[in-house]
Amino acid sequence: MTQRRFTVTAVAWAVSLVAAPVMAQQAVEGAGKIITAPAEVPKGTVKGTGKGANKGAPVAGAAVGTVEGTGKAVRKTGHGTADVVEGTGKAVGGTLRGLSGKEE
Repeated sequence: MTQRRFTVTAVAWAVSLVAAPVMAQQAVEGAGKIITAPAEVPKGTVKGTGKGANKGAPVAGAAVGTVEGTGKAVRKTGHGTADVVEGTGKAVGGTLRGLSGKEE
């Protein structure tokens, strides 16, 4: 399932490079951040467990790592959402300006 998400994100990103303007590209990259954000939680847990094991407390390290990973996931989701909203707004606005003849 995760591999499929990464594949879809990679394909969408590649298509945006070829066919879409910079604004739509920003929206696709934001969507990629949103899709991959949940992977930060297990990544943080593994890193925290490793750090905790070095100090003799792997369970405490796992708990701290999980909290840190969750924080990173929330921030990454927020940044991705902002990119999607901003990129979509620019792309739609630019298209509408072009259709109305008021392009800058």
